[in-house]
Amino acid sequence: KRDDIKKTLPYNVREVDGSPFILVNDWSGAMAARVSAQGLDFATGATVFRTEPEQGQSLGLYPVPGGQQLLNISQLYQEGSGTYATLFETATGKKLWRTKIAGMMGFTLHPAETGAFIVTRQDLSGHQDPVFDAGTAYLPFQGLMALDLATGAVKWNVEYSTADKALKKAYSAPVIDGDTIFASGKGTVYAIDKASGAVRWKSDKVLSGIFSSGVISQVLPTPDAVYIRLGGNFFNAPEKTYELKKPLGVMALDRATGAKRWEYKNAREGITNLALLPDRAGVDLGGD
Repeated sequence: KRDDIKKTLPYNVREVDGSPFILVNDWSGAMAARVSAQGLDFATGATVFRTEPEQGQSLGLYPVPGGQQLLNISQLYQEGSGTYATLFETATGKKLWRTKIAGMMGFTLHPAETGAFIVTRQDLSGHQDPVFDAGTAYLPFQGLMALDLATGAVKWNVEYSTADKALKKAYSAPVIDGDTIFASGKGTVYAIDKASGAVRWKSDKVLSGIFSSGVISQVLPTPDAVYIRLGGNFFNAPEKTYELKKPLGVMALDRATGAKRWEYKNAREGITNLALLPDRAGVDLGGD
């Protein structure tokens, strides 16, 4: 139990290989906020490392697979106001690199998971987490951005609208499948070349006029098709309630071109997951 860590938020407590890393925000007003990251020993709660406090606020904390590095997305003021990605070494808290990835208002933010502060806190808890592959971090906060984990350089950036301003996680997490990343924006599925960032195809014309809510909640690629889950229940942060977005169902797209093969929109009341059933040559749609 650590009573001295009072102003962090649930979204910024992450466990990595048996060790939780807690991002601590010493909140004292919008321009006076101080932010640092602490690594706590899972067994004892003792601080293993702590980064130097900086002026700003954290938006999201993401452990890199392997447990050796920690990616922090923050709004910072002292280095030229903006949104920065910073990579830390978890053993020591040493800063390995820092890259400015957007302006101060570059990403859609949502109210933080707790509302105990006088000033409303906002962070990236309404977004899907970054995905990591072969020394690259893919950030899904405003389209898809590829960051080199060795240097912090932006390899490529494909901008499109992802997050709903009110609903949390109302878009699919990016999925890496071979040399392609499949991702979704509002009413659109993208097939993006993993190496170059070139958009191989996008499905907006296929879904136009068919898919009114624009919520694609899951993308499931297979060797010859891409199945997408439509709609679902999502948390409306301003209203503090869950909202059902329709239509509910599944659509199959051609993997090579994005052309629509078929659609099913007869699900009722709720939809939870889409799973491939290879032995039965089909997909299972979970729901109510």
